[in-house]
Amino acid sequence: VVSPFERVEIDSTQADIYVVIDDDGNVARPHICAAIDCATGVVVGLTVNLANTNAAITAETLKEVMTPTSPEFFDLHDIEFRFQAFGRPLIVVSDHGPENSGLSVEGVVEAALLEFRKAIPKKPERKPYIERFMDTFNGFVTTLPGASTTSEMPNKTRVEKGSKEASITFDQFVSLVQKWRFDIYSQMDRRRIQNPLRNTESPLNSWLRLSKEHLVPEPPTPQEIRELFFAGRMRRKLHLYGVELNRIQYFGRGTSELLDLYGPGTYLDIRFDPTSIRSILVKHEDDQVYVEIPAKDPDIPAISIAELKAIQESLKGR
Repeated sequence: VVSPFERVEIDSTQADIYVVIDDDGNVARPHICAAIDCATGVVVGLTVNLANTNAAITAETLKEVMTPTSPEFFDLHDIEFRFQAFGRPLIVVSDHGPENSGLSVEGVVEAALLEFRKAIPKKPERKPYIERFMDTFNGFVTTLPGASTTSEMPNKTRVEKGSKEASITFDQFVSLVQKWRFDIYSQMDRRRIQNPLRNTESPLNSWLRLSKEHLVPEPPTPQEIRELFFAGRMRRKLHLYGVELNRIQYFGRGTSELLDLYGPGTYLDIRFDPTSIRSILVKHEDDQVYVEIPAKDPDIPAISIAELKAIQESLKGR
């Protein structure tokens, strides 16, 4: 592997830490999905959520691999070393976990013309780059309060202690992880795997050098990204207040135009992105083009449908 995005490895795991997930002090272990550019060692995608590992977290990470990082993301997590590393991978390598299958992943892979390879089970040496990153990431997590594993208390011996010590909220953990990814990990001098010269170089410096020496494959356009990831389909009734999906209401200028044309009570074709609840695509069966409409709540978080359902389930009876 010599050029950026020639090979990207992706994997998911449950982080060895307990974080506070609500105002009542309940705790849980978050899940992460990371994607590594094998030529440079740069983390080109990293998603953290509270839902069980599923296809949505893989799809969300693949979306980040092919999308520029927004200034709002850098500001939100107080990131100092701001750089862009995105493109269309030639080969994506994963394991055989259920999170790497399903329509939300397979549809993206097929539509984006990605070559998706599944490594042989229980053979971590077949995806050494992401395995190496996960080792480093786990070492970082052990330094945080609420860690369920440390160098002094490995494996499962610290689970109860970690759950009692948990003090970092989920949002704080996400920011700590993303800031560490850009400001610390990208600056670490690393000896590149399978490098015969045995020289060390940080992922960021490797990216800056190799992205000049090689042509980075062009990512999909924003329009193509939208088409790739709005993979879910269903029909919903149009109301005066808009469209409701998963107990979230959506309304925008496009909704008003549809109400004027067809009136309330008509059914619309819906396309939704399993990785984000912030907007949906709608159209009447007589129309040719989908219209994107946002959630009525402008401050709704950019979480996946799986995360939303996990939150809704946890709130039942309260």
